[in-house]
Amino acid sequence: MKQSFRPIINEHMQSLIALWIASWQQTMPGINFEERRSDFSDLMASHERNGYRIEGLFQPDLKGLDELRGFIAVHPETGDLDQICVSIAAKGTSAALALLNHAKALSPKRVTLKVNAANPRAIRFYEREGFVKTGEGVSSKSGLPIIFYRWQP
Repeated sequence: MKQSFRPIINEHMQSLIALWIASWQQTMPGINFEERRSDFSDLMASHERNGYRIEGLFQPDLKGLDELRGFIAVHPETGDLDQICVSIAAKGTSAALALLNHAKALSPKRVTLKVNAANPRAIRFYEREGFVKTGEGVSSKSGLPIIFYRWQP
């Protein structure tokens, strides 16, 4: 089925938030992401005001209706990829790679990101796709270790 990227508009925002909660709850079950719904909604609104591109990966479902399969929030000038999220149904498909390549196209000079150190699947993915580790830190939200990565062509 054909996938397409489109900017997230207001009518998609609740689907995006639900996708984010479900995906992260599965990835990090020890954290209650539903409690972070309001904060995440505020973050997306802040990103929209501050020049981030919030774009969704859509694919027609069995009824031909567009289904949100994942999304990115990337700042084209700074290269900050603050969010890359794939729906549970799209995990294990090419959706994450398509999203990452789209982020690289939107910010062709560099892409930087943070990943939870307890997420080995994501770490393998980014390193396989040419990202290099640039540092370590601690998440201000969860208190868990994070790793900083950068990609440059």
